[in-house]
Amino acid sequence: MLIHGDCWNNNFMFKYEGDDKTKPTDMRFLDFQIVRVASPVIDLSYFLYCCADKQVLKDLDFILQAYHSSLTDFLTELGCDAEAVFPFKKLKEHWKQYGKYGLVISLFLLKISLCDSNEAPDLMETAEKGEDFTESFKLKIQNEDVYNERIKNVYLHFAEKFFEVKLWLEVALAKEDIKHFSVQISGSSEKGEGFAGDILFVSVKGTDKNGIEKKCEFVLKCSKPSEALRENTVIQDIFLNEIYVYDKIFPLFQKFQTDKGVDDSFQSVPRCYGTFTSKSREVVILENLKSKGYELWTYKRPLTRNHINLVVKEYGKLHAISVALKEQQPEQFQEVIDGYVDIWTKFVETSDISSVFEKLVKEIYDLLKSEMSEQDSQKWLSFQRQVRFVMTDLAQNVDGLKVVTHGDCWNNNFMYQHTRFLEEWKKYSKNGILHALLPLKLSFSEEDDIPDIAKTVEGGQDVAKAFLVDIKNKTGFKNRVKPIVKHVIEFDLV
Repeated sequence: MLIHGDCWNNNFMFKYEGDDKTKPTDMRFLDFQIVRVASPVIDLSYFLYCCADKQVLKDLDFILQAYHSSLTDFLTELGCDAEAVFPFKKLKEHWKQYGKYGLVISLFLLKISLCDSNEAPDLMETAEKGEDFTESFKLKIQNEDVYNERIKNVYLHFAEKFFEVKLWLEVALAKEDIKHFSVQISGSSEKGEGFAGDILFVSVKGTDKNGIEKKCEFVLKCSKPSEALRENTVIQDIFLNEIYVYDKIFPLFQKFQTDKGVDDSFQSVPRCYGTFTSKSREVVILENLKSKGYELWTYKRPLTRNHINLVVKEYGKLHAISVALKEQQPEQFQEVIDGYVDIWTKFVETSDISSVFEKLVKEIYDLLKSEMSEQDSQKWLSFQRQVRFVMTDLAQNVDGLKVVTHGDCWNNNFMYQHTRFLEEWKKYSKNGILHALLPLKLSFSEEDDIPDIAKTVEGGQDVAKAFLVDIKNKTGFKNRVKPIVKHVIEFDLV
């Protein structure tokens, strides 16, 4: 059918009776410059995601019913069989298929609608400069907080309606004996909290077989469905690895501890209620630790000594299970380590991530060279030449103690003879030094500095380019990394 195509506040005029501006009596559509033939949901999703607030979006089903009633009444008046032409069931199918259009448009239109007059893009000025007109829309606005809140509400509504959350939760809820349930997405991760995927906070209400009401809180870690991202990066492998850990490794570790009669066993991971995989998605369903009083430590600040002590103690337990399992059940240990993908090695092989770390070493050299001796500065700079070795050969060819490691050991995620331990520390700590640099830099980034991996890959660029960010808070980053570099030089670790 013929659609309007440009469905936001600036293209509607309303008439009112009296001073009450909340109750219009008539309206007129404006601007038919991009009219076309398409699904009516193109107009409806564009209109609702760009113009409605959180409360209105909650009533989507009623709004679609109102639209469909108007459509069918007028079709009937025009002499058509409305039910045959476009039944409500077909409208719902179209919403599922085409509603994504409104989400995409809202990302851009909401920012335009919230910008002040002096911030509005000037297309003519851009064109006269010979620049691509799309550059006009890469604007920053003062109402960034309002925009973020509006777009967050749109995203949460979209996730609730378009993600197959109920399907993902069926496994978890079967274990909890919940049969009839409703799902509400109560929140999502902020930008920077989940670089490789999306995190949804889900509240579930339902009844068990006896009709007793039950409530559950879950966290869903979901891979991004972008085809380009899945084909050109290790995103899918990252999620399959985590699924493997929760489905295979942790149950084996738990059984091993139980069989050994361990009193103070390792339990420092969230409970996993189930996992889900399809051609375009991987999902891990976890308990909501926030609802049980756990908090993330802000990644902009170092952990306190008490926090460090607690984490190190639990890493000791985690690693000890691997050592004991290898010694006492070597076949099972080998089966465990044969089942996961070495993400970092594959990442190095399929992207230019090594050059990102090489440039990062140079960036830190430039930040600190005026505050260090020439000898120490050059020693740090020589670390550049070791990057590829550290990221591949050093991590793979371990000739001492081997354990199943966490591998992502920074704020957002969270031993044997002393002499030999120090030798191995000097040899293998290069890996930790190198991998710490990028999270440390990102921890000092502002929200608009944070890399968008999906956007980079979908634009045809190497995923590594997403991490070549230029942060504003260089002083904070310098002060944070300076004692690390001094420690590295003092103990001759590079």
